Amino acid sequence: MYGQIFAVEAIDVDVHATIPPTWGLSTSPPGGPFFIDALGNINVIPPGLNFLDQPKWTITVKVTDAGGESDTQNLFIQVSDQNVGPIILNLPATKNISEDTAGSTLLFIVDPYDVDGDLAVCMFTPNPNDGSLEFNSTTYQIWLSNPPSLDHDITSKYEIIVRCNDGMATGPPARFTINILPVNKPPEILSLPATVTVPEDAINRANIFFVDGYDIDEDNLDFSIASVTPASGLGKFFISNAADTQDADVGIVANPNFDYEDINQYIIVIEATDGEFTATGTLNVDITDVNEPPVFFINPQTLYLNENEPANTILNSVVLSVTDPDDGPANLTFAVVNSPESPFFKVSADPWLKVRKPMDYETDPTRFQIQVSVTDSASNTDHLIIDVHLVNLNDNPPIFTMDPYVGTVFESDPGGTSVLVVSATDADGDSIVYDIEPDSLYIEVDDITGEVRLKQPLNRETLGGMIQVTVIATDDGDPPLTGESYINITIKDVNDNAPVLTKEFYNWEIRHDADIGTYINRVTATDKDFGNNGLFTFSLLMDHVYFSIDDIGKVSVSDKLKAEMEYLIFCRAEDSGNPSETSDISVIRIDAFVPQLVLINVHLGIPVTDFTTAKRTAFLNTLNGLYPPWQFRISAVQSEDVVTSSTRRLLASNAVLEMYALQDDTTDNLDNVKLPKEFVHASTLVNSLTVDDAGTPSAVLTGTDIVLVEPTYPVEIVVDDTNWWLDTLEGNIVLGVLCSIGFLLLMIALIIFCWKCCCCGRGLSGFCARCCSNLCKKKTKNLDDRPYEWELQKKEEPDVDKQKMDTSDVPEPTETGPKKPLPKDDEIPVTPYGGGKFDFRYAGRPHPGAPQTLKAKDQPTLILAPSTPTRKSTGLNRTARTTPVLQRRGGRVSPEVSGDNDNVHVGNRSGNDSIFNGSAQDDVTTTHKTEEKKLDPSPHTGTPGWVTGTPDVDV
Repeated sequence: MYGQIFAVEAIDVDVHATIPPTWGLSTSPPGGPFFIDALGNINVIPPGLNFLDQPKWTITVKVTDAGGESDTQNLFIQVSDQNVGPIILNLPATKNISEDTAGSTLLFIVDPYDVDGDLAVCMFTPNPNDGSLEFNSTTYQIWLSNPPSLDHDITSKYEIIVRCNDGMATGPPARFTINILPVNKPPEILSLPATVTVPEDAINRANIFFVDGYDIDEDNLDFSIASVTPASGLGKFFISNAADTQDADVGIVANPNFDYEDINQYIIVIEATDGEFTATGTLNVDITDVNEPPVFFINPQTLYLNENEPANTILNSVVLSVTDPDDGPANLTFAVVNSPESPFFKVSADPWLKVRKPMDYETDPTRFQIQVSVTDSASNTDHLIIDVHLVNLNDNPPIFTMDPYVGTVFESDPGGTSVLVVSATDADGDSIVYDIEPDSLYIEVDDITGEVRLKQPLNRETLGGMIQVTVIATDDGDPPLTGESYINITIKDVNDNAPVLTKEFYNWEIRHDADIGTYINRVTATDKDFGNNGLFTFSLLMDHVYFSIDDIGKVSVSDKLKAEMEYLIFCRAEDSGNPSETSDISVIRIDAFVPQLVLINVHLGIPVTDFTTAKRTAFLNTLNGLYPPWQFRISAVQSEDVVTSSTRRLLASNAVLEMYALQDDTTDNLDNVKLPKEFVHASTLVNSLTVDDAGTPSAVLTGTDIVLVEPTYPVEIVVDDTNWWLDTLEGNIVLGVLCSIGFLLLMIALIIFCWKCCCCGRGLSGFCARCCSNLCKKKTKNLDDRPYEWELQKKEEPDVDKQKMDTSDVPEPTETGPKKPLPKDDEIPVTPYGGGKFDFRYAGRPHPGAPQTLKAKDQPTLILAPSTPTRKSTGLNRTARTTPVLQRRGGRVSPEVSGDNDNVHVGNRSGNDSIFNGSAQDDVTTTHKTEEKKLDPSPHTGTPGWVTGTPDVDV
């Protein structure tokens, strides 16, 4: 049950108190699922009340007034055993998918919760139910059917209602909303191809064709003329978008100067784009032959007209001279073309342009155009465009044509580069000068032309993306008047900064048995540039056999690694500028360690979700501070389910850290890149971090959340991919030496055999017989020629007693090899936090100083130096720590890797889905030895505790 269960009332004897009191509560036992609001209402909040966990609660309510006076009362809660239906913790939720999402895509996993611990069975109801969605009532997964029928235009969203039942009660319904996002589709031009005709004497700007565009997504279309054939017609046509944003008008410009005798057809290619896709169409414009019209000699012309000019004044500055090859002056008719300003002018028969009525500068337009037409006998017409400027007194300040002005420059543009031209108008027609106020270090303006120029290059990295200055316009009237406007200049980025790798040297470790494709760690870089110039990708300086790097800097395993090998790779970053810039080289050192020798499991008393990035950093800093000069690393983060022994109820899914440690940080430096990396043996780590046989940490680790420390491989370890004879340099050398010795022994035996045969003269024929005969002849000759003092000595019979092998000290063979006595307590090498060195040259193969045996397939087996034997532990199903034995056997869980810092990844330890970051866990075959010896824990001093800090990123 959730919601309000009790309303607390409080009375303040101070009748004048107007500020509401504040409420607070505490529970016994602490951490009860209760909340009190500002009105004193006590509510039950998730996970709610559970009779089995806590049948009784005591709530202490505290009320405090504005004066600081307070009172407390107790409320006793008796919880009745009542079944409550399951609730869904992670709904309502919303997910956006596109209408082209692939089938079988997982959309959501429902998370039901039953406060009584009953099994929940969930069902879902989609609306609309068109078969696009499916639900698994066992795994609670919601996914798309294959294939789905998603169409944003038909169904823009789905509403899914999920209800769960525990067999007795149904919980409240929860809602999951799926929004279907449309996918852009290409536009179309419906009215093309087409053909239109235009007379060759067309002179006015006019539309000649309507382009009918269509976009199913109703996107705005941007039309343009891609090409005109022949190219001389490119400036004769224009296209403008229509008001409905999906259509356009194609027209001819004013005075296109068509000539039928020269070109009688133009082919226009028109494009329409919605920003992503482009449609094209072809429009043919046929030019028709017409009679030649009259033409004004001077066109256009400019007229400066003083305000209040009287009627019938001849404006002789305008010349109405015309040429017409077909008609004489008597057949030409002049007129002022109708316009808003045409009532102020007229044309006489002379012909002259005259004032029809005076104009007022304050009420009438000051700058405008009028047109005078001339028509011949065939109704052919030409138009004279006259720009009219009305002159006035200085009673108006200058006014800029734009406010603000917007310009764009590149940060590489040098001083003197023209940015834009500002322009101000003065209603009185006064001259204007321009200036920047206050004076700018970067921008200047020409006082006459208004051209805005750079004083020096602009650095976008220091000035930002835009600068703003104020431009002033001053006229030459009496008194002078001013106007102002702003200039906003956008600084475009230039790729003038190379990427910078965050570190010059990266120092990582990884299990030698990591699968191909295992993610190890990533490199990072920065770039001061903006946009594409600031985007960069990573690459290796040279391709590497064992490692690869992707564009975002993730380094992964490309081939099977060799145990105890040091690898060096070199990486760099290159940005996306043109031309691109490349960073300096960073060195990455990767050491492949044998996990069976160095890894330990550290069990924490906190859930995996609480082991955040910040807490992980604090945890490692604490261990490094307690055990200098060791450098602790986390190989993987797993989880294990912790249950009570009585009720078998799940209490938590606590974190288990798979860790190792380096002897020191000497190799964490580029200068020491060639030095060997020394790991701390797993048994040494366990002995240093524990104090008793059960693996309980010593008091010095109090406050670190550690509850148990044990070896990751405490018993017989299965190693399936380390062949000492083939996978290591030493193994190859020894194998080569043995083969050479065998070959020499074979040759010696062959020589002795041939010599014996020659002496006896038996058993040979052919070439061998002749060869031995020659050898015997030479031997006989030598014997005959020897001095007479020679005497053949009698061959001594072999002394059988001397040749008998002394087997008194040979131990009886056992299953694991010859027995050797266990070392005494004072002979076991116990080295506190890095005092001793472990020889990794024999990792994955028999150590010369250790007992040896061969398995069924003659594969090498390593029996490690004995770790500290302890009694069996009763907590968390742990087995006794015994001497690990390496064998070869298949079956390794493939790793899944992610994360930064210490190659940490979270896996679930409760089942067979253990997941490691940068490594994979081998199957473990458990063997036990009867011998047990206890090592004294290594003494350590230091102040326990965490490094302070607030976790900000979850693992």
